[in-house]
Amino acid sequence: MAYLGIDQSLTATGLCLLGDDGTVRHLETIDPGKLRGAARLSLIKQRLLAEVEGSGVRGGAYEGYAYDAVGRVFQLGEVGGVVQLTLHELGVSAVSVAPVALKKFATGSPKADKDVMILAAQRDGAAPADDNQADAFFLARIAFFLATGKQPRTRAQIEVLHAIKNPKVKIARRVRKLVKHAV
Repeated sequence: MAYLGIDQSLTATGLCLLGDDGTVRHLETIDPGKLRGAARLSLIKQRLLAEVEGSGVRGGAYEGYAYDAVGRVFQLGEVGGVVQLTLHELGVSAVSVAPVALKKFATGSPKADKDVMILAAQRDGAAPADDNQADAFFLARIAFFLATGKQPRTRAQIEVLHAIKNPKVKIARRVRKLVKHAV
């Protein structure tokens, strides 16, 4: 069995597969080079299929969207759609993890930068070549803990897993009625 982590990106998608014991089986960054549009999306899907098919993936996690990001949001949505559709077609149950939750899980701080994420991954036994692989590693660890029910080491990790398992339900605000002759 394996657990999958995907740090989806237009320029460098990180992939990580963990084995049943939680150790790294595969760590890679998909670099589309000069590919754009459908060719780039196809490459990401092909690499994802190549790693997941036949690996016995029991669960996965992918980085959710940074909603305050500016720029190529439609292209990022396309990458996210390809990742989600591919996982669905393969029958892999996967959760979306907010970027701040991922950073908190890895380092204890929701504001950790890329270098801190790499150091945290190295501390936990991975050898990431870049921050995309470090993010994918921690996403795979989240999938591992969710699927196996094993307990993580830190309070921050427990809090993140609890929030993923028990998302807050937003209640719609009551709309105020206009009062005639109020002023």
